[in-house]
Amino acid sequence: MAIDTRFVRAIHHLAASLPLEIVHSLASALQNTSGAQFDWQFARMRATNAIHSIPAKASVSALFDQWQVFAPQMTGDAIALALLTAAEAEEYHRLNMAVELVWTGPDMTGSQLRRTDQALLELINSAKRHILIVSFAVYDIGELATAMVRAARRGVTFTICLESPDVSAGRTAIHTIQGVGDELARRSKLYIWPTAKRPTAPNGQRGALHVKVAVADVDTMLITSANLTNSAMMLNMELGLLLHGGNLPRTVKSHFDMLIYNGVLKSIAVE
Repeated sequence: MAIDTRFVRAIHHLAASLPLEIVHSLASALQNTSGAQFDWQFARMRATNAIHSIPAKASVSALFDQWQVFAPQMTGDAIALALLTAAEAEEYHRLNMAVELVWTGPDMTGSQLRRTDQALLELINSAKRHILIVSFAVYDIGELATAMVRAARRGVTFTICLESPDVSAGRTAIHTIQGVGDELARRSKLYIWPTAKRPTAPNGQRGALHVKVAVADVDTMLITSANLTNSAMMLNMELGLLLHGGNLPRTVKSHFDMLIYNGVLKSIAVE
């Protein structure tokens, strides 16, 4: 009997989102859980008890829901093997990282530095599942906005973390939510760093969300000094790194997932 591809993707997504050692613990818990008198509740409890992270427990529980719907004929041993295979493939990919320098500024003869806008376009256009974008300022991004909308329309989900103009004391002159465009804003999960969650200096100055990073599918990441603005992409001097593979893209994505889960970053709705 054919296996629903949605379940295959679910297994791959879970294996890619968990550390390898947790996948091994989960696989051990899933082995020898099948049989004529298969108890779904016991198998679920055994699997979730094998891990300690609350978000990971929720992901494993969701996999069980999909297992029951899309592939109830698969044994626990088969699920364990599929998870281990996907996780080991992800680990191999993560450990084989390539790094490129990315630059905005005057062109130098013989320079092999990638342009910032072209590196970000590559990241957006190659994404298949998810893109995380964190930026202090977002406005007037032209072709990049078009590429992001195209990605959203083909099913790529977006998590966008933005500086809030009221917190940044007017330093972001154009409202950052408007800067991503109406359609992309509606298709994305948007977050800000609330005032109450920020550290404050003795003089009253609050911390700023000054990160500039984009992560696609937890295997490609652009870290840059450039905001998501036309000036940063075309006029300024900016420098960054484009990383393919390795474990750093997933580490950064997981870090922001935890900031969101713990309420440090707050979801905002588009009006």
